[in-house]
Amino acid sequence: MRFDRTITVPEGGLATAHDDRLPVGMADKVDCILIPEWALQQRVAGLARQIHDSCADCSELVLLVVLKGAFVFAADLGRAISRLGDLEFRYEFIRTSAYGHSIKQQDEEAREVSVARLPADLAGKDVLLVEDLIDQGYTLTTLKQRVLAEGVRSVRICALLAKRLTQPSPQVASNRAALNLDFVGFDVPDRWVVGYGTDASEEFRMLPYIVTVQEQLYAGRER
Repeated sequence: MRFDRTITVPEGGLATAHDDRLPVGMADKVDCILIPEWALQQRVAGLARQIHDSCADCSELVLLVVLKGAFVFAADLGRAISRLGDLEFRYEFIRTSAYGHSIKQQDEEAREVSVARLPADLAGKDVLLVEDLIDQGYTLTTLKQRVLAEGVRSVRICALLAKRLTQPSPQVASNRAALNLDFVGFDVPDRWVVGYGTDASEEFRMLPYIVTVQEQLYAGRER
């Protein structure tokens, strides 16, 4: 398996290791371990190398981390970049909220997205948006537009996971195409995926791997 490029994850997930065990009480909420810890760590290292090489000419690189879901990924990613040596960067954090159906609709045309106050000094900087998961793309479309309006030198997007959407609406397909994702860790099935910082109703964030949940247990809750 090559870890220097996006990895396509099958429906049944990648091969797990013996130490990938679900905590007591979670097994009945999970369908499968989709991406085990060993694969996450190796792909994060691969992403760090890609970013390091691509951003060699960046000055004042800002990793703008989308909370809460991307905080674990961003921490590991930043440490992996630092181990490569000479690329200087700093962290900033942003909160976003999306309003609409609590569960994604196949024919969804729009969602209202609010963005908390951006850092004040982004003008002229190279910005890397760090996100845990790209689904329909409404949040990052809005956030990228807001960041560009700040007069930044460049905007790149790094997402740990990007979903292979089934039957997206024309608007969603357009959003995803326009995002031009620069760095993607894993291409994953169109399932509710959690772990490694990403949650379902604040559960599963602590897991060191990515799982798919039994979606009927979370119907009516935010995805």
